Amino acid sequence: MSEELIRKNLTKNGKKMGLYEFYPIGDTNLKTLRKYEIVPNIDYGKNELKKPDALLVDRRDKTNIHVIVAIEYKKPSEFNTVQKKEKAIKQCYEYYCNPLKSKIGIVTDKDEWFWFNPQLKDKNWDYILNEDDYPIQIPFTFESKADENELLKLISKILDSINDENSVLIKEETQNPSNLADRVWQSIWLASGENPDICLATFVEIFIFKYLSDLGILTINVSGARVDFGEVKNKDSNSLKYYFEYVRPHIKNMFPPDKKDNTSIINGIVLNPEIEEHNIIFHNILNEFDKFGTLKNIDPSFKSRLYERFLKKSISQKNWGQYFTPRNIIKAIVQMSEIEKLPKGSKIYDPACGVGGFILEPILTKRRGDFYIDKNGDLKNKLNYIGHDRDLKTIILGKANMLIHLSELLRENPAITSQFANLFNSTFHSLHKSVLGSLNSINLDYYDLTMTNPPYVTSGSSTQKDVIKENGRLKNFYKINAIGVEGLFIEKIIRELKPDRDAFIVIPDGILNRLNDKKLRKFIKDKCIINGIISLPINSFYTSTKKTYVLAITKKANILPQIGPVFTYLVSNIGETLDAKRFECENDLPQMVKLYKYFLIDRKNFKTDDPKCKIQSISKFDPSEHWSVDRWWSEEEKIALGLKEEQIVLTIDEFQEQLQDFKTELQDIIDKIEVLKK
Repeated sequence: MSEELIRKNLTKNGKKMGLYEFYPIGDTNLKTLRKYEIVPNIDYGKNELKKPDALLVDRRDKTNIHVIVAIEYKKPSEFNTVQKKEKAIKQCYEYYCNPLKSKIGIVTDKDEWFWFNPQLKDKNWDYILNEDDYPIQIPFTFESKADENELLKLISKILDSINDENSVLIKEETQNPSNLADRVWQSIWLASGENPDICLATFVEIFIFKYLSDLGILTINVSGARVDFGEVKNKDSNSLKYYFEYVRPHIKNMFPPDKKDNTSIINGIVLNPEIEEHNIIFHNILNEFDKFGTLKNIDPSFKSRLYERFLKKSISQKNWGQYFTPRNIIKAIVQMSEIEKLPKGSKIYDPACGVGGFILEPILTKRRGDFYIDKNGDLKNKLNYIGHDRDLKTIILGKANMLIHLSELLRENPAITSQFANLFNSTFHSLHKSVLGSLNSINLDYYDLTMTNPPYVTSGSSTQKDVIKENGRLKNFYKINAIGVEGLFIEKIIRELKPDRDAFIVIPDGILNRLNDKKLRKFIKDKCIINGIISLPINSFYTSTKKTYVLAITKKANILPQIGPVFTYLVSNIGETLDAKRFECENDLPQMVKLYKYFLIDRKNFKTDDPKCKIQSISKFDPSEHWSVDRWWSEEEKIALGLKEEQIVLTIDEFQEQLQDFKTELQDIIDKIEVLKK
C-alpha cells in the first residue's frame, strides 16, 4: 500500500479539477497507481517502478482511464542548459508519457515550464506551440479558481488542436471591424467635419456601447429603462436622444472615470442629440453595427491598427511621432521577456503605452489568470500593469482595449463593474497636462519590467529640454542631454528600472549611430548589461519608414563592466507584409526569440547555424562608434540571405542632424591636426 496516497488522502480520488482529477505525488510508482485504478490497467514493463511527480487523469470511466497530463519536476541544476532541458523532456516521455499514453507532457523546474506533445508518430515528441508558433510556457499551478479555469481552458484547447501529426494550437476565428470603422468614420466626419482623431473617439464609444450590450452587461438602468443596443436602435430617429438620456449616463455610472485625468472607457461623442440630422446619422450607424453582427473574438491588433488609420488621416500624428507597434513585434518582445517568472506584486511598465499592446499582451499568453475574482467576490490582480501616455485619446482606447481583453471575466461578474473601472483607471494614466507627458514622472529603481516603443522626435525636442532645465528635480534626473525625445525616454527607462531587471525598447537607428549620442550609448553600457540588439526591417511600422531596432538590456546591480557577449539578429520578415495591406506572411520573430532565450541560458557556449544570428563581443560596442548591428553583416552575407540593401529615408531634420554630426566630427579632426602641427 502506498504511504503517499494514504498520507495525501488520494486512495479513492484525486483533487478535483473540472472533469479531471489531479494527483500531486512523486513517491508512488506506476504499479501502485495501477492497483488503485489511478492509471490505465496495462503492463508497464520496465517502467512499472517509475514514479511520476504529478498526473492529471480522466477517471470518469474506471474501465477506460485516460492520463491527460504527466508532469516531471526537476531541480534547477538539472534544468539550466538547453541540453539538460531536452534530456528531461526525453525522460518524461520515455518514463511516463509514452507508457501512460498521456495526451500532454510537462517538464519544469517550477521556474520555467515546457509543454510538449508526446503523441507524434514521426518522432517521439515536440514542443506544443501557441497559434503564433511560440512554445507554451504557462505554469501548471492553481492558487485560485481563476487559475484552475484558465488551465482547463488551455488544456481543452490543446486537446482540440494537437494530435499525432500536429503540435500547434488551431487559430481561433477573429473579427476585424476595420471596414465597419471606415464606413462609420465617413458618416461621423461628414456630419461633424471634425478631425479624424475626434471622429475616432465617437466610433470607440459606439463600439463599446455595442460590445457591452453583446456581453449582456447593459440591460436596464437604475430607473428601470432598457439600455441595451436593440432597444436604442428601435427608437429610430430618436436613438441618439435616447442614448444620451438613458444609456450614456448609465455607462458612466457603471464605469466611473479616473478622477485625475477624467478618462473612462467612453470619452467623447461628437454627435449632438439636439441636431435632427445627427439623430438620423446615429441610427444609420447603429444599423451598420447591427449588420456587422455580434462583437465577439475581436482581433487584438484591430485597436492599434484602427488608431493608426485614423491618425494617418489626421495632422496630429506629426506633432508627437506616434508609431504603433505591430502586434507580432509586441508578441515577440513579450516572449523574450521573463514576465512569467516575476513574483506577485511586480510592476510592469510602458511609459509610452499607446493603446496598451505591451501592457495587455502578457495576459493573453504568459500571464493567464493574472486577473481573478477572489473568494469575497472582489477583482484582484497578481501583477501591477502601468501604462502612461501623453495622448488622451490613446489612454481612452487603452481602457476600452483592456475591457475587451477581460470581457469574459466581466461578463461573469457584471455586478462589480466599478471595480473593473478602478482597474482600468489604475492601469492607464493620461499625462497630457504636462508638455513632457511621461517624462515628467520620476520613480527611481521602481519598475520590474519595462517594454515600450517611445516616440521618435528630434525636431522640436528643445521645448522639452528647456522645460527640464527650468525644473531642478528634472534637471538632476535627466543628465545625459541626449538627442531627441527618444533619448530622454531611454534615460528615464534605465533610471527607473530596478537593478537586475529587464527592459525591451524599440529604438530608432539614430540612437545607435548619431555621433552626438555617444554619451547616451556610454550611459547604456555603463548602467546596463546589453543582452541583445535586434534589427527590424524598414516599414515594420504602418505609418513610418523609420529604421528601428529592439534593444534588450538588464540594469546592472553594480558598476562592473560587462564581460559576456551580445545577441544580434537580422529580422527580415515580421509575419505581415510591409505595405498598407499587411497580409500574413513568413515570420522570423519566433526563431529569433527561440535563439535569444537559448543564448541567455548559456552565453559563453551558445552557437547557432542561423545566418541571421551573430553573437558579438561586448568590446565591439564602443560608445564612440555606431551600434547599428545590421552593418556587421557583409554585403555578400546579406545577398546570401536574400536581403536587399535597405534604403533609409531621412526627413529634412534628420538630414540636418547628420550634417551636424559630420561637421562635429570634421572639427574634431581639424583640432587634432592643429595639435599635431604645434
